[in-house]
Amino acid sequence: MSTKKLIIHFFCLLLVIATTFTSKVVTAEDGGTNVFFPNSKCSKGKRKRKICVKLGCKFVKRSNNCITKRQNKKKPGEDDGNVEKIKRILFVGNSFTYYNDMPISLFKKIAISLGKKVIVNTNGKQGGSTLGSNLFSQKTKKAVRKYVSYTHIVLQEQSAMLQFSSYNTRYAQTYRHVPAWNKICVAKKATPVLFQTWAYYNGYGVYDTYQAMQTRLLYGYNGLQAKFNVLGGKDSVIAHVGSAWSMAYENLQDKSALYNYDGRHPGKLGSYLAALTIYCTIYRESPIGAYIPSGISANISAQVQEYAWLACDK
Repeated sequence: MSTKKLIIHFFCLLLVIATTFTSKVVTAEDGGTNVFFPNSKCSKGKRKRKICVKLGCKFVKRSNNCITKRQNKKKPGEDDGNVEKIKRILFVGNSFTYYNDMPISLFKKIAISLGKKVIVNTNGKQGGSTLGSNLFSQKTKKAVRKYVSYTHIVLQEQSAMLQFSSYNTRYAQTYRHVPAWNKICVAKKATPVLFQTWAYYNGYGVYDTYQAMQTRLLYGYNGLQAKFNVLGGKDSVIAHVGSAWSMAYENLQDKSALYNYDGRHPGKLGSYLAALTIYCTIYRESPIGAYIPSGISANISAQVQEYAWLACDK
């Protein structure tokens, strides 16, 4: 029993005892027998004491009900021991994350369609933002503060930052911000999920190729994971979206469907593939049979669901 409940019971008990000792049995002159019998005839003083007893008993009953309700009330994401803990996930990224409303319209619907309970939050629409700039963004700070804790924080770096060959460049642009993000993840008790992006349709520059850029991105994200995992807290995991994208790029009849018209940003199919891969990474489950958004055929969705599952760390 809680301390608060004990105190309430103690004072109510004192009230009842005090009233009982001062009213015991009413004499015949007072026209009654006992204050605890509602039909007895009592003097004015006895009636007051009778009301006090009734109010005291009511107060005890009400207090018990309120405390029990408060104790039984569960917050979103709280585990009751029988139901799987609700995941609370924050997405921090830029247009590669928020295009096609990927976190809410795709990832969340995929999770719900597969029987999961999930709370999804994002840092809003911040085109071109980096992990460095998001540390100072008011929208991102607000999103981080919204909940006391998250189970996962999905971090997406600007699409070109980690494809540079020079370590010094990658350090200056991305790796030096890892301690700050790790500190946030530790404070929020969250697992960092590193959203590995994909190569552009024709690579980064005039003489580049898709395959060459994708190889550099894989190397860059592996380095990012290594930086996180030496700092303590929960080990980071990579959502291998870029690897799943490569399978789709090589095997789909129309690989351009993965991209928006600019050959860089995701089309609806690309965002769907990213959401599926992040789902596999967080839940460690196959997404086969998940929600299919309008405009994507059952055949194509089955293919990308398989690619997402194959790309995940098992």
